[in-house]
Amino acid sequence: MLLKRQIVSPAYLRCYEGGIRHSVEALLRAHGAAMYALSYDALIEQPERTIADLNEFLETQLTVADLEAVYHGALRRPTRGLRDVLKAWLIYLKNYAERQT
Repeated sequence: MLLKRQIVSPAYLRCYEGGIRHSVEALLRAHGAAMYALSYDALIEQPERTIADLNEFLETQLTVADLEAVYHGALRRPTRGLRDVLKAWLIYLKNYAERQT
């Protein structure tokens, strides 16, 4: 087993994730498949609106109670605060020399 830390810049990560997202969207479009982009941040910060949108797409009747039954964290809160951002930047700076560009 090979364990390797992959330290990448935020710009590299955005580009990489964007490329994957565009490839998946193109594949779904090519096959006429419907797609709904669900954001974890939106689900946690605005669960009522996100679940309503998801219900419309899936033609289901999920509720916030259903989400609360499987997700035990706090809802209706920002998913990232200043502490999280600072921690991420400190980790990035600590490993800056090992990053992939």
